[in-house]
Amino acid sequence: MGGGDAKTWIASLEIEMLGSSINNAICDGALLFSAGGAASALGSWAVDDLSAQPIPGLDWLPGAIVLPWINDPAESNSVRELLAKWEAAYALGLAKGRLFAFGPHGQVEVWGGAAPTVVLGSDWG
Repeated sequence: MGGGDAKTWIASLEIEMLGSSINNAICDGALLFSAGGAASALGSWAVDDLSAQPIPGLDWLPGAIVLPWINDPAESNSVRELLAKWEAAYALGLAKGRLFAFGPHGQVEVWGGAAPTVVLGSDWG
C-alpha cells in the first residue's frame, strides 16, 4: 500500500470487507508493505501535515503515530502534544530508507539503511 494521504487510506480501509480481508491475510502470514500516507494511516493517530492536528487512524499499530517523512518525531509540536496527552503512545519517524517490519506474533525487525526513530510517551518510563 502506498501513495495518497492518510485520510484517504483510513476511509478506504475502514470499509468492512476491505479491512477484514487485509487483516485476515496478515493473520494467515501475508506480508503487508505500507509506505507514505498508507503507513501513517495504520497508527492510532495519523497526520498528513505536521502543522495539522492528528486525526484518528486505523489503530492497527495501537498507540502509534507513524510519520513516514521525518527523521525525528520529537521535532513536531503536534507530536509532542499528543505524547504528553496520551502517555502510553509512541511516535515512529520513518524518513527515507527507514523501515520497520512487524510479524504476526509480535516480531519486529528493522529494515533499510538506517534505524527508525522512536519517541515514547511518558508511560514508557
